[in-house]
Amino acid sequence: MLQQSSRYILKAVKSVRKGKKVVSLFDYINNIEALLKLKSGAKTVEDLLEPEHLLQAMSVRAAFALKRVYDMLDQSDVSEKEKQNDLMALDILKMTRHHMNYMLALMAWEKKSTYHFRDFRIRPILDTLLKIFIIKELQTDLSHLYETGFFGPGAGALLDEGFKLVLQQLRPHMVNLVETSQSVETYNISFIGNKHGDIYEKQLEHMMGTKLNEKPRPRYYEKYMKPVMTHPKL
Repeated sequence: MLQQSSRYILKAVKSVRKGKKVVSLFDYINNIEALLKLKSGAKTVEDLLEPEHLLQAMSVRAAFALKRVYDMLDQSDVSEKEKQNDLMALDILKMTRHHMNYMLALMAWEKKSTYHFRDFRIRPILDTLLKIFIIKELQTDLSHLYETGFFGPGAGALLDEGFKLVLQQLRPHMVNLVETSQSVETYNISFIGNKHGDIYEKQLEHMMGTKLNEKPRPRYYEKYMKPVMTHPKL
């Protein structure tokens, strides 16, 4: 899946290089060169935790990875298969993860900002959770941000302090969040990845309760359909 995603992303970069524009969430690819010139202006933890600054850091990291990998692929003379599966496989996977995690953060932030919550107290909690996600994701790989010059000396310490602060903000809400996560299995049944592992039993239970199974079987079921399902013949 990551390789399929990487090919789609690289096609977008190629289109931009040819003078075309990409739209929607991918529009940061139109401004790769400008993004790579940006510098973080964060001097305090509060500056660092500004949503625009955190998302900007993720976009710069993703842009650097895209440009680096695209240039590597473009300058190599080996076959595409060898590039994708051998020589540059790790670089491509890292690039794809950086891009996809930026997309996740951006979509979540936009959805959270425009959604109408019945309880006004929910939005600040989601703000905190998203900041935690972004900071932890940035901390997994800061090398690109230092290489572009977006981050300078002291940025790592600011991230650590910022992470401590958002954890303190989250702590009063932990009980409610834990209880919410436990209710997922009860109210939002997931066939794939549920904690009990009874995927097929859940599927059968769900299907037996659907509207199709509330109606009587058609007359032709026993004569024509059931024999084919139990004893198929070519």
